[in-house]
Amino acid sequence: MKMNKIVAVLMLVVMAFALTACGAKQQSVVGKWEMDMNAVMEMMGVSEEEMALVQALASDMSATMEFTKDGKCILEMTAMGQSQTQEQEYVIEDGKIVLEGSPADYKVEGDKLSITADGITMVLTKVK
Repeated sequence: MKMNKIVAVLMLVVMAFALTACGAKQQSVVGKWEMDMNAVMEMMGVSEEEMALVQALASDMSATMEFTKDGKCILEMTAMGQSQTQEQEYVIEDGKIVLEGSPADYKVEGDKLSITADGITMVLTKVK
């Protein structure tokens, strides 16, 4: 009788660890994401007047980040008719996204990806 109780308790412990591991599933960032300047400005508490100025200055600016399945991040930026592309590696470790050795918090909610590092949050919208 005692042995059955011990086995039952051990099985509960094993199941608890298994369920905890399942709950730690990491969110996928694979896809192409575009910087959402309005969301960034709102998170920073920028006033409507300041937002209008930023939107006017940034009207010809765009930035996208594409995360591939094989661990590459392709950053494309366009401003004032000039384009620049940069490629770097990324990994997801311990619930953080690590770009060029720097870990950052990240969160995927629907079509939004938020990346926070050093108190600054970048918000991106999935485009592909």
